[in-house]
Amino acid sequence: MHIELEKILQLVVNHKASDLHISNEPSVYIRKNTLLSKIDTNLSSNLKNTILKSIITTEHLSKLDSNIEIDFSFKFKQHSYFRAHYYKSMGGLSASFRHIPIQIPTLEKLNLSSIYQELTFNKHGLVLITGSTGSGKSTTIASMLNHINNTQSKHIVTLEDPIEFQHKNNKSIFSQRTIGEDTYSFKDGIKSALRQNPDVIFVGEIRDMETMQAVLTASQTGHLVFATLHTSSTVDSIQRVLNLFNNSQRQHVQSILSTSLLAVISQTLLPTKKNNLHLISEVMIPNSAIKNLIKEGKVEQIYSHMKLGQSNTQMTTQTNEINKLLNDGTITTEVALNYVNSPSDLNNN
Repeated sequence: MHIELEKILQLVVNHKASDLHISNEPSVYIRKNTLLSKIDTNLSSNLKNTILKSIITTEHLSKLDSNIEIDFSFKFKQHSYFRAHYYKSMGGLSASFRHIPIQIPTLEKLNLSSIYQELTFNKHGLVLITGSTGSGKSTTIASMLNHINNTQSKHIVTLEDPIEFQHKNNKSIFSQRTIGEDTYSFKDGIKSALRQNPDVIFVGEIRDMETMQAVLTASQTGHLVFATLHTSSTVDSIQRVLNLFNNSQRQHVQSILSTSLLAVISQTLLPTKKNNLHLISEVMIPNSAIKNLIKEGKVEQIYSHMKLGQSNTQMTTQTNEINKLLNDGTITTEVALNYVNSPSDLNNN
């Protein structure tokens, strides 16, 4: 690794920043608590290309030349990993780096509700963790898998693009696979995983109908499956899954989803008055009423059922969580309005 890149990455670690951006201009930026700031470093075009290429293999360089963009991860010293995305911008090489701590946080440290632990003890079914980019989905799932690793004897297969958190076997054993290197695609990886005697399968991202079909099959055949979607709410997540299929397939998928779905959790990170980030979760646990709505394709009616008796159902809406933070003074009204999915439900409106 080039010494200049090492200095910049160390700065990211020291500042506890989440991201680093090196673009086609000399300035370098880091992101902390959603805010971008310029660091006191300028890179010439030649130096930028030199330092970025100092950490990629010949194979990655070949892929970059042919595919224009690549994803990979690497270990930085003894305390961090970075997920890197290289891409072309105005003909030049640019890069984004996501900082990933080596130490996987526990569910308790993340202050997540008990439902997260409870879900890890299911024998089969589908758990969707959703949210926008940078909402902590990868960290949450890594913590859930780590909880399984520390409490149960399971074979856990992960399919990622690229691998982020690297797990060490404890009570469970891990088979972590990188898309494009260890298997051709998410769809192929899932089909292959079914022949590897897994108990738990983690699919890094559902991108297409074929992957979703494979996920549903795995969840129906005695496997606990975790997967992510880039959606902003639990109801949007259900709709996104169904929209992957055409009308002739929809009814069959609705039936499968209504029986295999264990939970949809949609995460959001909110900036607080103290200039840090607070994680909130919208949780949907399909009860008999919601299962029936999914089966009949009446997705638009799910939200109203989620609002009923939340203290007894373990479900919560994003709006309810935002109202709590607004009422106790953790966030501003402006933040609440910027992030809430259902503004009409805010207490201050």
